[in-house]
Amino acid sequence: MSRPAFTWGSSLDPCLTERFRTRFQPVRLQQPDNEPLAAFPARRWGAPPADSPITRRITEGARGDAGAALEDLERWMGRILSAE
Repeated sequence: MSRPAFTWGSSLDPCLTERFRTRFQPVRLQQPDNEPLAAFPARRWGAPPADSPITRRITEGARGDAGAALEDLERWMGRILSAE
């Protein structure tokens, strides 16, 4: 899922356009590979290890979308915790 970025400024400053042109450069971000995406929640929140079947299924299903992977993992962990 993409999230928009917003900038703001004032038309009172004539140098504003030049400032934006010289300071803001486009940056292309690549989607993470499945391995780091699976390892992060295990390291950070005690989720199942990166090599566990559920973590592998979640990260492969997310296809590089970190937000979707974390939401799916949170939903899965919520079910496990509520069943205890």
